[in-house]
Amino acid sequence: MEKSVSSRHNLIVDTISTKGINLSINVNDANLFRVNLTVYYPNNSMLVNNYSGNLSSSSYNINDSVAFTIDGNYTVEVSATDSHTFGSLNGLQYNIDNKGLTFTKSDLSKRIWFGYYATGNYNFLSDQQIIDYNVSSSIADNGKGEYSWHLNYNKPAPSVKFGFAIEKTPDLQVINSSIGHLVWFNGMSGWYFDFTELITAGYPITFVEKTVNSKDYYVIYTDTSYCTSSVGAQCQI
Repeated sequence: MEKSVSSRHNLIVDTISTKGINLSINVNDANLFRVNLTVYYPNNSMLVNNYSGNLSSSSYNINDSVAFTIDGNYTVEVSATDSHTFGSLNGLQYNIDNKGLTFTKSDLSKRIWFGYYATGNYNFLSDQQIIDYNVSSSIADNGKGEYSWHLNYNKPAPSVKFGFAIEKTPDLQVINSSIGHLVWFNGMSGWYFDFTELITAGYPITFVEKTVNSKDYYVIYTDTSYCTSSVGAQCQI
């Protein structure tokens, strides 16, 4: 669910008297995440690579001087990726149950744990709580290159701070904590998590970092009191 664009251009060097080229490249996007410049020799082996990732700006400049060593047809390739554009799911699969949701692709895996926040701690849902709150979950492709998932429950009294926990790992970056926007990027493919729709539905969120069972998590939670239905009625986040 991460969008990429790229551009390739060929440069023909007829004589070695053409010693090189000065490249000046500007990339603009409201949600710019990474930019990569690669120059290839005529035999397609790599001559230069200039990569910048984990960006948080809307504009990025690359200025590079490339020296040519042999005659031939060189290729310059520039690619850029933003962190929040509808696109292909790139073969991402999922498995969902009432305790959480796991996304997978090949040997990549990312688990989202359903739970609740109380007295300063995040707790995973137990089997008994799933029964007590009548918890169920669902997920579907929304047709825009995104999966949308929901947690259904009977509105409790007193209210409960239901939420979602994603383990902190080097391949997961927080882009905007106010909307729970994170990018999961492994160097080749990337996806994002985002809780804007939950906020739009009338459920403000809180973003915290917590340790559960000796592992560190990013936690996004809201409160069941925001459900406008009466106590005991079915609600959805």
